[in-house]
Amino acid sequence: MRALIPIASLMLMLGCASIPPLDTTTISQTPASASQMAFAGRIVRVCSGLPDADRVMAAFEAMGHQVGRWRMIMGGGEELVSPRQVSFERGDVIVQASETDCYVGVKGMTPEQSYQLAQPWVRHFGAITNAEAGQGLSPHVVQAWGGRPKGTPVVLIAAHKTWPWDRGEWPDVPGAAVTLWVSPR
Repeated sequence: MRALIPIASLMLMLGCASIPPLDTTTISQTPASASQMAFAGRIVRVCSGLPDADRVMAAFEAMGHQVGRWRMIMGGGEELVSPRQVSFERGDVIVQASETDCYVGVKGMTPEQSYQLAQPWVRHFGAITNAEAGQGLSPHVVQAWGGRPKGTPVVLIAAHKTWPWDRGEWPDVPGAAVTLWVSPR
């Protein structure tokens, strides 16, 4: 039985590790509008408050967005409660955020605009590129950064060429997103 555990674990990891190919049809060639990028920049600044989830969620509520949780009762009667989350679309800007991450997408955003939108996070957290960390780069992103700056939790940042494949529903139109993930304290 013990011999099967490593094999089963490896099979699960291989199954979960399959990254879909990059969908080049949704890479925008025409820049998103300045007003949409300005609003997306405002959301990026809000999310810079992570890992202080209380501050970030309060900022979203102050902007008029509903923060929620989902609850599920497990088979043995145990209650499972999700971290606080917010998800909304305003104009061409799509936001999916929780207590540990923030995805900010913009319909029509080009890869270059995605790179620029991620820069406030890179500066705020003092993150370094994957290349500087001796790591590779996914074909899905323009650039990725990470680190553990100033004794904070681990930070991962990505400027996507198009929509992220690893979370949520995204439109089937040209556009891109930036992501911030901060490990829980």
